[in-house]
Amino acid sequence: MQKTSLNPRKIWLGVLLLITVLAAIWPVHDPETALPKPAKTTPPGNPTAVPAIAFAPLKAAVPDKAAPIMDLFPQQSWMPPPPPQLQPAKPVAPALPFIFAGRYTEGENVTIFLMEGSQMHKVKQGDTIKGTYKIEKIEQASISLTYLPMNTTQILATGVLLP
Repeated sequence: MQKTSLNPRKIWLGVLLLITVLAAIWPVHDPETALPKPAKTTPPGNPTAVPAIAFAPLKAAVPDKAAPIMDLFPQQSWMPPPPPQLQPAKPVAPALPFIFAGRYTEGENVTIFLMEGSQMHKVKQGDTIKGTYKIEKIEQASISLTYLPMNTTQILATGVLLP
């Protein structure tokens, strides 16, 4: 057998254990924390008599007809809400298919040369190109064209500033 030695640490631990056990077992009667004694429910003269209970206040309240009826357990879903409906975008006139190729001025008459791919158009103010574009206004630095199917005005920069 092993010899156990009693060192001061073991003695202190034993004393503290003994105090803890005694404190847990020892009865304490504190008047503030003691439970109140139950009241007698039977009259002192007749131990089998049952006290009268007023049931009138316990009746269920009649629901008000004007009060809305709410669903306490509505149907729920873990799916994300549907995306908001987007309004269709306004139609926009297509980009101008023309490139400014040059200008010829004779007196007050101004003739503009526009390239559309490999085709050259010679136009003046008020002319219509292929029934879709109308030349509205010719200025030094720009040309105003109207896209006739949508009645939208577009501006073509010429890049030329004349004195």
